[in-house]
Amino acid sequence: MYGLARFISWAAGYLGLRATTVGAIEEALIHVMALAPTARSVGLARQFASDVLADYDVELRDIVVLLVSEVVSNAIQHGGPHEPSETVGLALETRSDSIRVEVTDGGAGEPLIGDGALDRLSGRGLLLVQTLANCSGCDRLSVGKTVWFEVRTPYVNGRSLLPQ
Repeated sequence: MYGLARFISWAAGYLGLRATTVGAIEEALIHVMALAPTARSVGLARQFASDVLADYDVELRDIVVLLVSEVVSNAIQHGGPHEPSETVGLALETRSDSIRVEVTDGGAGEPLIGDGALDRLSGRGLLLVQTLANCSGCDRLSVGKTVWFEVRTPYVNGRSLLPQ
């Protein structure tokens, strides 16, 4: 999904689309949303992710929605400066065995994982991603970056991967 999702997310923003399901690619569904770089967009991203994952286990959905919120918040707060016409791209790839989320912004800054200090009001988002996701990373682009994470689902082809 890597390059394709970035292109689709960019194209959706360029065309003024706010949210869409792109379709199946290699047995995956890719859902994209272009977000304005405003605080209001964090709630829209959470709702979008929750709607996309409506048929998933509630605990898994809540984890992914939380992590989407954190990564989108980081992109909006630290991915700037944002021009009024710029968007932050959100892409969710759903497969039978995993969910991959990509958030793309135009900022040059490198995401930093905070130390989780309790006396700070922020700095825990990427620590949560690192702790709750099965894998995560940041891909540098010619302009900007894509921060991504993956969460494995407990089911493959209808069979639970959890111990019985």
